[in-house]
Amino acid sequence: MKKKLIVILLALLLATNVSAARLFVTASSQYLQNTNPLATFRPITISVWVYPTSVPAATKAIFAMNDIASANYFIRIAANSSAQARVDIKGASGAELASASTSNTFSANKWQHVWATITGSGSNWTVNISLDNGTVATASDNDILDIEANIDRTTIGAREYNTGYGNFWDGRIGEVAIWNIEQSADDRKALSRRWSPILVRFENLIHHWTLIRDIKDRIGGLDMINNGTVVTAHSPVILAASPHIITAPSVAAPEGPGGAPTQMIGPIISKLFTNPITMLGAIGFMKHYNRTRELMK
Repeated sequence: MKKKLIVILLALLLATNVSAARLFVTASSQYLQNTNPLATFRPITISVWVYPTSVPAATKAIFAMNDIASANYFIRIAANSSAQARVDIKGASGAELASASTSNTFSANKWQHVWATITGSGSNWTVNISLDNGTVATASDNDILDIEANIDRTTIGAREYNTGYGNFWDGRIGEVAIWNIEQSADDRKALSRRWSPILVRFENLIHHWTLIRDIKDRIGGLDMINNGTVVTAHSPVILAASPHIITAPSVAAPEGPGGAPTQMIGPIISKLFTNPITMLGAIGFMKHYNRTRELMK
């Protein structure tokens, strides 16, 4: 047990070093799917790393929540035909739509970070999206109805609807993570600076598909079913954490590698050293143990 605890401590002190992702090929109609919806729809924050094999010239879905009974009712993170990152929410009609696209665009053969939030209540929905920590695009709609009641599928690399699948991604996808809060600008900056999702607002992390060697949801249990994707190697996406991450959360902390603010992981480290066994049991961090051992080989 002592050895396991040491390994897990090192995992917290050394942010995830991603060594693989999933490769999606449009021509082969490849995607990942789970036949259930997310644990919650709003508020949520979605973070994902992507590597397009070419500049997108048509809608290419990165992550989507879908209704298999119709072409309506979906929430989608995608690249649009202008190669911008886009977030869409659609209800029963074309009038029930909230869509926002970034001003900056995707590049070919380059890892890029996509970050989006979905908030609101009742028929009011607001979406925000940013590419590589660029300017946040936002949109709202006040008459989108019945999203929660109709969405019943979750996909990565495509969108599912009543007649099949479409919007297939072309390239690599890794580190898909979802939180049940609307994250701050500092959180977005940290994730875009290659901090692991498990070190940013871990207490609110509800789904995490690392896509390293497998397609399991390390937090929420919403494991994916593979439809043709394969593991592909790439250079590390998540940088190692700074050694001064034990900064107390109430103190203005120095910045970590690449300018990432370190204070947001202070509460995790503080709790860990205050009562490591209780803290580990509470957050279920043992889920990451086997993954950590693989990464440290």
